[in-house]
Amino acid sequence: MQSLISSEGEIWEQQRRYVLKQLRDFGFGKSSMESVIIEEVNDLSRRLVAFNSEPVEGIKNKLSLAVVNSLWNIVAGTRYNQDNPKLRQIAYQVTGAFEEAAKSSGLLATVKWIKYVMPELSGYNAVRRAMNDIVEFVSETIKQHQATYQEDSPRDFIDAYLAEIKSTTDPQSSFYGKAAGIDTTSTTLDWAILYLAKQPEILKKLQKEIDEITGNARQVSFSDRPKMPYTLAVINELLRISIVPFGAPHRVIFDTEFKGVFFPKDTFIFINMHYMHHDPKLWEDPDSFRPERFLSMDEKTVLKIEYLNPFLIGRRQCPGESLAKDTVFLFLTNLVQRFDIMKDPSSPEPTTEPAIQFTITTQPYKVIFNERNLV
Repeated sequence: MQSLISSEGEIWEQQRRYVLKQLRDFGFGKSSMESVIIEEVNDLSRRLVAFNSEPVEGIKNKLSLAVVNSLWNIVAGTRYNQDNPKLRQIAYQVTGAFEEAAKSSGLLATVKWIKYVMPELSGYNAVRRAMNDIVEFVSETIKQHQATYQEDSPRDFIDAYLAEIKSTTDPQSSFYGKAAGIDTTSTTLDWAILYLAKQPEILKKLQKEIDEITGNARQVSFSDRPKMPYTLAVINELLRISIVPFGAPHRVIFDTEFKGVFFPKDTFIFINMHYMHHDPKLWEDPDSFRPERFLSMDEKTVLKIEYLNPFLIGRRQCPGESLAKDTVFLFLTNLVQRFDIMKDPSSPEPTTEPAIQFTITTQPYKVIFNERNLV
């Protein structure tokens, strides 16, 4: 099966158009989706409270399980206990696979033949093992949906996709016998925890804005977003800092010369997103975490900066942008509302130097979550 990233042409057009439509129907900004995400936030919060202010290590794994669970609930209508062995195996194996692939300095993503020459060293075998487990996991879920499918009442994204497959008789269609996948935003949230622990003044400003909006009488909801400029600025800065280093590939469809550089037909072009978001010509002090760069002088309006493109560029822009932003917003605000986040004084100072990965990931660190007194 070709994904939205690896496909092109008519297949890509069909997949993207349909995915956008169904995600709108089953997700973006709806109260049903909000309740699904909040359920996972609350579960994660209970697990953090159980640490009883002891240092938490490997927060990204915990974030990954919670975020994957919320998105899988939207896609497949199923919620797993975060202690589910299969869910944990897949989440951790995928992380491990990308760590292995990163050891080849990204060659697996850019040099297509490397997997044949160095399948183990390039990380290809590790990625393949993880993908096989995911395919098995997803296939079993699809079989369960097929057994209980009712044409007139789709329950979730998979049911809607099965309906499209059922109505398609053209074997050349990209929907013929295929299903879709999901992605996570745990890396962005992982960076959020790290920066808030290192820069408590930002955490306090976030909490102040949240407290003023909610009165500490309820949790943060989608409807609060227009009244939270500082929070949105923090999220924009997180997206600038934590974005994947390279965008999805674009293919040159005919011989092209651009600014004196010749690109032969079928050349693959990757956008250097990391450079764009750290170019000192575009961003003042680009390596510093400063949400204020996205705010007006009075800090009441969020500025739209054209150089911020965390969800890629052009027609290859990520179709899950709204879903990702919604998930980050609800997780970040509701965790910050409930907890003070601090560095572990018994551990070395955590660094913001990224680990070498396909995404810009954090290096290992420990933090402490102290439950706030919201009375």
